[in-house]
Amino acid sequence: MVKGHCHPTSTGAAATSHKVLVFMSLHWVLEGRLRKELLCHVRYICHLSSPAVVAAGSRSSRLVFTSCANAAFAKDWPLVWSVMPLLTDGRALPGLLAQQLGMRSPPPLAAVIQHLQMVGADGGEDLCSSWPDSIGSATDATLAVLEHLDREGLSPRQAATVAGASFIPVAHSSRLVPPVQLFVRLGGAALAPFAWEVSGVFVGKLQLLKQLGVKDEPRADDLVQALQRFDSALAGRRMNPNELASCLRLLAYLCSRSSAADASYLAAARRSGTALLVPTAGGILMPASRVVAVGSSGGGVTAARLLGRADPQHMTLAHPQLSDHICRWLGVATLSDVLTEQLDPSLNLTPLPAIDNTSLKNLQQLFASPDFAPS
Repeated sequence: MVKGHCHPTSTGAAATSHKVLVFMSLHWVLEGRLRKELLCHVRYICHLSSPAVVAAGSRSSRLVFTSCANAAFAKDWPLVWSVMPLLTDGRALPGLLAQQLGMRSPPPLAAVIQHLQMVGADGGEDLCSSWPDSIGSATDATLAVLEHLDREGLSPRQAATVAGASFIPVAHSSRLVPPVQLFVRLGGAALAPFAWEVSGVFVGKLQLLKQLGVKDEPRADDLVQALQRFDSALAGRRMNPNELASCLRLLAYLCSRSSAADASYLAAARRSGTALLVPTAGGILMPASRVVAVGSSGGGVTAARLLGRADPQHMTLAHPQLSDHICRWLGVATLSDVLTEQLDPSLNLTPLPAIDNTSLKNLQQLFASPDFAPS
């Protein structure tokens, strides 16, 4: 926990030297358990910032006062930089004293997991775009984290927590995604931002990644759940053109799955009425059971007439780029399924003597004429 702030001035440097002297004096004067308890609560000057703190001259770096038990060594920065202040090499304490003050290397696993949950909470795009080259790549930092998790080991509950944390760099390290959105093979399918192929640099940690939710290939339920997570992130807003195009590609890929397990899952999802999502004509994701597709069989003048007479408040149209095949697979009803034209029985029919000066008798004579059939 941050206890206060100290700007990197000459006064701050003097405070640092004074603090070290106090530490060393207490270390030799105080004895036993009382000494350790007192020292663990003494605040020390540490860095708190982004990974750029490791790069000299970082403007994002700031100094804070914190207890040593709540700080981490600079060498462990890839593991906890977003949740723990870093004790840089220039302010390092002797190893034995640091251990007595509660500092741990590596830091607690709970802090590492908390860091992974925070670092990519917004997708990590801003972080990746400002990542300093002087400290290595974001991929290198992620490898260090994976190696640490592999050494420490994760319980099933911890693995489930890490599986949903966005910390794996993808798309040339331009964004961070959770392991549950990674797959060993996509077969060339472009499913971003819903599914990504595992980069070759992480193949050596494939066993750990599979423990964290990485699968060999995406199944229908994986794609449906990815679309549901995307819908939650949208929070009801309209998709932009790129998001809409990605959504249409995902649905086309989903409806091309031919395995028995995928077909069975989609059938169950259609019956649920809410699991399958499709884009509307307005670019908003909605359950497939609540939208209506015009359909090729009901297009043209017939569709225009039906749509002109239907109440728009009681009907939402599916996006026109959804094919009939996709609509059938996802359970999207067509106009002919939900709209019919019927004569109002309460209205009396009024026979017309002629239409455009052509009487019924003239039409009957024309149809009976021998010249009508050849024409």
